[in-house]
Amino acid sequence: MNSDKITQEATLGSVSTGTLKSKDLFEAFIGLLESLNDERADQLKSEWLYELTDALSEYAPPYTYFGAHPGDGADFGFWPYQEEIDDAIHDGTLVPISDSSEIVPGKLDKYDNPVCGFVLVNDHGNMTMFDAAGEVIWDVV
Repeated sequence: MNSDKITQEATLGSVSTGTLKSKDLFEAFIGLLESLNDERADQLKSEWLYELTDALSEYAPPYTYFGAHPGDGADFGFWPYQEEIDDAIHDGTLVPISDSSEIVPGKLDKYDNPVCGFVLVNDHGNMTMFDAAGEVIWDVV
């Protein structure tokens, strides 16, 4: 045991009783670890946040990501992935439009492949992503 990292020793007895719910156990265990060694608890929470961010990214709609807002590192959520959108526009798989009436289902890109979708950005910066059939996938103000 590496005693130079221990803030204090735990006492014998229950830490959590009457539940096997992961959420309840997590709160009890992390609370105890914080009281024993706050630095180690912070390290584990950082690792878990990284894992949770990766897991939530798997549910991100097309051309978006889960993470910190580009303008506010303390604002976490799903955001447009502008670089990916720009690359898709550049390679022709996404077609920029100025009005939804410009959507042409079945449109082909410069390589005669069907386009993946359409993106509309209005003069206020609001963005709407459409699939190849013209159905709204997501929009953001």
